[in-house]
Amino acid sequence: MRCAILMIVTIAALAMPPALADSNDGLILRSADGQFQLKLPSGWESKDFQLDAVQIGAIHKKSGEYLELVAEDQQNYTDSLNQYAEAKRDTMALSLDNPHMTPGEGLRVNGFDAIRFELHGQLPNTNVSVGYVLTIMKTKSHYIQLIAWTKESRFTANQAELEGLPAGFSETSAAGK
Repeated sequence: MRCAILMIVTIAALAMPPALADSNDGLILRSADGQFQLKLPSGWESKDFQLDAVQIGAIHKKSGEYLELVAEDQQNYTDSLNQYAEAKRDTMALSLDNPHMTPGEGLRVNGFDAIRFELHGQLPNTNVSVGYVLTIMKTKSHYIQLIAWTKESRFTANQAELEGLPAGFSETSAAGK
């Protein structure tokens, strides 16, 4: 079900026209429960993807980039970051035709253990090819998925920014309550 929803959201988001205006200021978005926040570079704005699982959504209309932050309680999953991350990557790959994936790259993001993947493929029943940067982080109590994507034709130009977005993630003081 999540795969089908992700595909629908991706198609809808990619169909949006680019904006002509850009902001000189960064943007800080917070989850509705106040536990997580994401500082984004200039040009990003909040986007509601109409999915309950997405705590924070954002779009950069001018460059055609999109971002979702999904937080899941670790108690509901394995304690292994590798197992969790590979399962999420594989689930995303199932939502694409002709998927291509990179092996996970272990890294630290703001003190959190993380794994980053690239996924490329075509949205089913379309001629739209997309590229994703999926970064999975493990906080004290949650797994955080930062799902950033753009059209494949823009991926190389946008890749550095997509890979850098997780650096803006942080938990707030509300996360421990």
